[in-house]
Amino acid sequence: MDVELKPANSPIPTPIPISYGFKLPNEDTDLSKGSSKYCKIFGPKTIECGRTSDETLVTINMIGAILGEENRGAIPHTYEDMGLWLCKDFIRVERNNLIMEEIFKGQYWYRNMLIFANCQQFDLTANRNNIRTDQEEYYLAIMGIKKFIEEIKSNPATISYFKTKQEEDLLKHLKAQIDKETKREEEVKNELEKRLNDYKGRPDLNVPNVVSAPVKEPRSEAETALLLQAMISSRHPGIDFRIGEYKTSVGTDLIVECVSKGIPSLAWAEIVVTLENLFGWSHPPAGIHKVICWDLGKVQEKQSFTSEEQAKLTKKGQGRYHLDIGTDTIEVYVLREIIQEER
Repeated sequence: MDVELKPANSPIPTPIPISYGFKLPNEDTDLSKGSSKYCKIFGPKTIECGRTSDETLVTINMIGAILGEENRGAIPHTYEDMGLWLCKDFIRVERNNLIMEEIFKGQYWYRNMLIFANCQQFDLTANRNNIRTDQEEYYLAIMGIKKFIEEIKSNPATISYFKTKQEEDLLKHLKAQIDKETKREEEVKNELEKRLNDYKGRPDLNVPNVVSAPVKEPRSEAETALLLQAMISSRHPGIDFRIGEYKTSVGTDLIVECVSKGIPSLAWAEIVVTLENLFGWSHPPAGIHKVICWDLGKVQEKQSFTSEEQAKLTKKGQGRYHLDIGTDTIEVYVLREIIQEER
């Protein structure tokens, strides 16, 4: 449509072209290069759907297209706007993909199609946002729409398109799986290389009198436990107990056997890589008699738990401390300091 505008300072009108309406892409049914640029147009077609009981003729104006992904650029939101639109006065009123799902037997298909069904006999609801479904005109129009969609479904061009699309989707899925697995393998490889480089840069643990000790200084609870067991097996004088049970899945880590005031006893013990980690707990340790750590970390003489309860750390010997929390006292073994005595 052309509109002529007359500028205020000129007597000569200037024609201005103004586009209007919605235009489907140019038809392209060549599938040799894939389905992405595909466009097959059906219609426009006028269908007489029959007469109502009062002899009102119901007709529908149909036009639709199968659109490949690259031809959906004019559609703002594929999931919200593709499919079947019921229209009146050639204006979209409501989308009804249930009709398409009934014909095509599934929800996948509507994303590839854009169909407009205009019927002047449709009666709108009071808010004019929906079409009344309780009238004979609606029933007859829907029968005609279904017939049009059935013709689209059985068309050889439609069958060829969806066969090609299905093959492409399968290949795309397989490629995505391969890419995902390749990425995972690369991440594992990089993680192993990083771990190996980190390991090489860690300080060696030089304890010649401890048999089967870890090669590197501990950085975790598990490595601290390995060093502790090696010291026990080597009968290190700085460790005065033996491990009876080690369980990390629930509760306190260790049950240890020791001698208290000449009497064989059992005690609960916790392993942490640094004593500082203990103060990260939401509450002070309850019922624990011993704590074994590799290093103190950043622990002061007086330290508070996150629950605001205070503890006092007192040195009792080489690598040995008492941690007083209220009326309770926990024995602390600092393995780094204990093994330093023999270096």
